[in-house]
Amino acid sequence: MKIMIVDDEADIGFVLGIELKRLGHEIQTFESALAAKSYIEKEIPDAIICDFQMPRMNGLEFFLWLKEQGHQIPFYILTGEPSMDAKQLVSMGITEVLFKPQDLLRLSKIFK
Repeated sequence: MKIMIVDDEADIGFVLGIELKRLGHEIQTFESALAAKSYIEKEIPDAIICDFQMPRMNGLEFFLWLKEQGHQIPFYILTGEPSMDAKQLVSMGITEVLFKPQDLLRLSKIFK
């Protein structure tokens, strides 16, 4: 499976990438939604794991852009905000909202 990881914290993308590669996935990491957006114009991933809070274009804006383009890619939001309304995001089409750091290990189970 081709998985795109978008997180402005390079360490998070690196660690997630190592774990998902270990599980046999092909990984592309990006430190901004704008860079990921450019890549998607050339190649569509099978799933996206994206940080919510990023400069210039946040994870929700990136998701809405994808939706606008007609893409229906499983989209996982990562957030450190405990007050995030996960139910609202899921109702908009986000596959799942994962909270940092406690839910990061769940990604290994999701992408087994």
